Order: sequence, then C-alpha cells, then structure tokens
Amino acid sequence: MPGHALLASSIQYGVISRSFPLTGKVLPGFLDASGIRTGMGIGNPNAEFTPNISVCVVGSDGGTARVLWGFQNGEVAVMTAPRAMDPGRRTSAELVRCDVSEEHEGAVLDALWGDGSSGVMITAGADGRVKVWDAKRVRCVWSSEKRLRGLIPDTCVKVTAAMPRGYVVGILKSGEIVFWTGFDLQALAVDYTALVQEVRIPCPAFSQSKDDSNQDVVHDIMSLSSDPHASSPTILVSYQNDPYFYRIRILQNNSIEITLFGDPQFGPISAITPFFSTNSSFVLTGDYIGCVSVYDWHASTPSTIGISNSIYPVKKFEAHEDGASVTALFWNGVTLITGSGHGTTHVRDGLTFEHLRSFASPTPRIRGRGHGIHRDERGREAVSQILVGPEKEVLLVAVGDRVLAWRAGPVRQNGSGGVRGRHSPANGANKKTKERHTAAKYLREYIFIPSLPSWL
Repeated sequence: MPGHALLASSIQYGVISRSFPLTGKVLPGFLDASGIRTGMGIGNPNAEFTPNISVCVVGSDGGTARVLWGFQNGEVAVMTAPRAMDPGRRTSAELVRCDVSEEHEGAVLDALWGDGSSGVMITAGADGRVKVWDAKRVRCVWSSEKRLRGLIPDTCVKVTAAMPRGYVVGILKSGEIVFWTGFDLQALAVDYTALVQEVRIPCPAFSQSKDDSNQDVVHDIMSLSSDPHASSPTILVSYQNDPYFYRIRILQNNSIEITLFGDPQFGPISAITPFFSTNSSFVLTGDYIGCVSVYDWHASTPSTIGISNSIYPVKKFEAHEDGASVTALFWNGVTLITGSGHGTTHVRDGLTFEHLRSFASPTPRIRGRGHGIHRDERGREAVSQILVGPEKEVLLVAVGDRVLAWRAGPVRQNGSGGVRGRHSPANGANKKTKERHTAAKYLREYIFIPSLPSWL
C-alpha cells in the first residue's frame, strides 16, 4: 500500500494487522471478518476474533483496503476499508456478505480477485463448484455444476482465471483440470449457462506408486497460474514432489497441447514463479538442494506425458550454498531474491545473478516442539513470501509470524529509535566510543517486526 504500509493476515484468527514495517509501528486494532467491531477494537482477541475463516485475499486500491473473505461454512464476504492506514484515526470498514442461497455447500478453499477494473472475483469450494461473483454487490453471476466421486463431491482445491480472455480454470481433488471459457466481462448480468463451454483434462502428473485400490497416486497441487497474454487459454500447473511443471493450452476445436518442463536430475521443485509478458516470458523454479532454474515459457517442443524428454532450463545455478531448499522467489528486472528453508534471504543481480547480499532469519531458532508449520529439521522457519515496493527500494520478507523490512538509501546518522537509536552514544562520550558505535556509511538499515501480536 502507499507509504510502504503493510497488511498482514491471519487465517487462524480471521484478522488483518496494519503496520509500517520501516518504522516498526503496528496500528491499534484489526480488520476482522466478523463485521461487528470492524476496526474499532484495540487488538483484544476476545473482541476481534473470527475462527471460521478458510480463505483471505487482500488487495488495495490506493489507500483503500479490499479483503475477500471465505468461510468454513461456504459463505463469501467482501470488506472495504477506506483510509485503512491513516495513523490518526481508527479505520471503519464495510462488510458485505453474500446471500445464503448463493453460498458454497462446504468450505471455501481458494479465491482470487479477477480483473481489477471489472469488479469480478472467483471462488472454489469443497462442494466441487467454482463461482464467479460481482464483487461490488457480492452476487454470484455463474456457478459450475457439482461433480461427485462416488457419493462425495470432487473438491475444487485451486482456481485461476484470465477474465479479460474470458476463461476460468479449476483443479479438482481427483487431479482433473477443468477449463470454462466464454465469459464476457461487459455483461455480468447475462445468463452464462448457454455461453460457457467446459473442457476437462486428466491430471498430467502421476507418481509411480499405487494406493490401496491399485490406482496411480495423484500429486497435491503446488501452484496454478494463467498466462493473460497468450492468444489461447494457457495455464501453468505444478505439483508437490514432482520435478516437472506443465504448460497446458486449449487450441482450436478444443484440442489440448501439454508441454513438459523440468530437469529430473535435481529432484522435485520446491518453489515456482512465472513471469508473463507480451514479448518474452519465463519461469523461475527452485528445488530442495538450493538451485534455481530459468525456463523459456515459449519453448515449443511438446512432450508426451510420462516420458522424461522434457524441456530443460536455459540457466541453472546454485542459489543457496548451504544446501537449504528454495521456498520463495521474486524477480523485478533489477534483482532476483530467493528465500530459503532456513529463513535466510539472498539478493542477486537480476540479469547476471551475481550475489549482492544476504539477510539472516528474523525468527529465533525453536528447539523441541513448536507451533510453526514451515519449520525445517533444525527448528528454523522458512521464508514464505517476498515483496518489493514499486520504487524497487523496499524489501519485505515474511518468515513465520515476523516480517523483515529493508530499505536501500542513505543511512541516518542521528535520531532516536530504530536500530541505530539503540546504540547512540551518550553525551560526554569520548571520540573512540563514538567511533565504535557509529554505523558505517556503507551499511543500510533493516528492521523486523511481528506481523501479528505474539499471542497469535
């Protein structure tokens, strides 16, 4: 958000904290999904606490925060909080819930905002349905049909969309991929029943092991992305414990093209981030031994599924010399930033991949039993997300329940507070003491703050 402000969400507690990471200031009160004391509390978990949240998608429009909430009971709601980061006032927010008749028949498992100018959002639920919503009114304008696996629904676990291109894609628990095409953003009020066409594709990734019924085991989904610049509906899909990722295209007459990418010699992919553009697109992947690979997304050599003659990377290098797995990737044309399973962050030149600097983990090592869900065998929490400000000078890294913030620029020599205020020499200190405690000019400042209070 403007002013290097940060919104950090907690699915477990159903709240969003507001902070300014560069100063370490956390604003009082939360944005919560209850709709009762929204923005009016002081951080009391008894007052601002919504435990039945399953999905939270945070967006912003200038200084206005927009939050898409999905609930365990299938309900969908949209929160709008103008001037959410104004430190001089408590923010007030409006929460609009969907009609009971339009809820999912089970927990909302995934959601995303559609094209920003159209006010569209998409949700996927445990009932196996994908729904397209008018975000301004929180009204469902289209819903897919429920599919059953025996007597239970085939859960939709992941969804993506390219609404300007008129298509939505969902991945079911069984591994089946479903394309829905024919949406028109200019006419949200029309009946899409006769306009939308459905194309189903079997799961391209199967392991060699068998389950109790002697069926191939389907990998769990890792990521799903749509290419908004492709002339035909095109997606990237990757799976857990799989050394490959897949490009799937719907061509004319609903014919399907599947292209296999990956190098099986380096093991399964642990992180993947695509970068789509109108000219040249590429995909960055990280693996469990600390290497990063670069793939040409437009490579035109289709592969037969099950055969290892996949498209290999155009560039591969060792990103983490300690062998830590790559858990997060970010590239903006200037720098390439990787996060590791040990909680460390490494910054490299975005073109030459030359190492520039590293940041240690902001979280302490936890010995014994802990509550973290992304902790390695050494008791360290992994980097889960990396963000860089639009001016390309502020870095934010999420590790566990903390956020590390770093800003490139001149270092303040005087002033109270922050990292350097802690070591400011007292009046009357001799010259040697002052020199010993003064920060070197070539250093840059960084500070880490809890993304949410410690009780979370």
